[in-house]
Amino acid sequence: MAIKQEQFNFDIFPKVVPQDKQVTITIRPLGDHVAFSKDLQYRIRIFPMAEGLHEGNSDMWRPNDFHYFVKVDDDGCIRFDHTFVGEQSNLVRLSIDDGSLVGKKVYEDNVFSLAPDLVGLYPFRGDLHMHSCRSDGRESPVVVAANYHSTGYDFMALTDHGRYHSSLELQRYCSKLPLEFTVVTGEEIHLPGNCVHIVNFGSKYSVNGLVRELPQVQEKGEDVSWRALIPDPPPVISTEEYKAEVNALIPELNLPEAEIGDSKFRYAACVWAYRHIQRGGGIAIYAHPYWNVGVWQLPESFTRVMLERHEFDAFEVLGGGSAEKDFQQNQLQSSMYYAMRAKGVKFAVVGSTDSHGSTFLNPASRVASTLIFARENTQESLIEGIRKQNTIAVDTFSGHYRFVGEYRLMRYAVFLMENFFPLHDELCFEAGRALKEYATSGSERALAILECLNGRLAEQKKKYFYFD
Repeated sequence: MAIKQEQFNFDIFPKVVPQDKQVTITIRPLGDHVAFSKDLQYRIRIFPMAEGLHEGNSDMWRPNDFHYFVKVDDDGCIRFDHTFVGEQSNLVRLSIDDGSLVGKKVYEDNVFSLAPDLVGLYPFRGDLHMHSCRSDGRESPVVVAANYHSTGYDFMALTDHGRYHSSLELQRYCSKLPLEFTVVTGEEIHLPGNCVHIVNFGSKYSVNGLVRELPQVQEKGEDVSWRALIPDPPPVISTEEYKAEVNALIPELNLPEAEIGDSKFRYAACVWAYRHIQRGGGIAIYAHPYWNVGVWQLPESFTRVMLERHEFDAFEVLGGGSAEKDFQQNQLQSSMYYAMRAKGVKFAVVGSTDSHGSTFLNPASRVASTLIFARENTQESLIEGIRKQNTIAVDTFSGHYRFVGEYRLMRYAVFLMENFFPLHDELCFEAGRALKEYATSGSERALAILECLNGRLAEQKKKYFYFD
């Protein structure tokens, strides 16, 4: 989202506050061309958005109107105390008090009041499914990270096909730098006898690295340092041993014959992978079942059973890869998600680019992302946010945005995309560009810029989110 005109002239903070608790709101002019006059009295009016218009006219007196008369403080700012009622966006209008109800409007913007269970959870935006040149992507892992951080991403998981080691490579590299950007371990899992694409987000060991004949082991061997974050992951087994373990699962799963039929091994292989991801502390993602490859990637009956049982942790409801066909798969996956919710089946949703090229030259490079509401931008906290289903999938394919997820979180996300993320993304842009310069040239100047910029995102969140 582009920065609103109001945000060029004024800054209002905090922007997110606890509901039903008195807070002090500050409005700061950004330049003497919009400076407040100390000779004037100003009126603050607050309109709770969820309560609608009164008589269809926002300028009329309303029973739920809140009015404050204020003067300019010595530092040139205007401040007022208010208790925002309920969880909703609130329009704050500043006007010159001329004795009338309306007065001359100077500025208006929004403040969001949160219910207690979301207070303390910050919004982090990122991607859980993307590729580098370590599999079939175009750019190196660190260039992928830099390109996405520069567009406003707080986190990413590199999920190269059949490979976990490239995400470890990137994580180790970025951990040594002064960055407010989190690299989560990951991989796209491709198991023998199973065409279902599974994304591993954050497991402490590789699932591809469990089968000796797969690319992870072929390229890096059985060396634990390249297939795990822990010293004692499960041992590597042969394809025959893997198939035996999967076949042993089939009777336990009691799969419906009519819907699954000859896909029982494929379904059980998914469950085998999910359980390993979960055992490693990660998020198992069921990815793009409506991917259009002439026909849909997976039988619809298979997808229905998978969603109804949801042995995975999150559903990739929005994804990319083919700009011409994304709209189809995303609409169908979104509709299926809401059909499941109507049946009482609930699971976390995520949006990902599935990008194989991280620059804007790839039309699918910005097709989707995920908002995770979490306490910190760490691998552990992001995983916890997904497990608690505090996620929204964000579709930006059209150049605008739409959301898939729970209505309550969606309403909050609308506010954030308009009022917070444009300002947040400005800070990310500078850091992402400096990261790319340092990674590709070793520039000491770029490293100094990263050190200088480090901490600004945390300061911004402390300013805009009143969570004390």
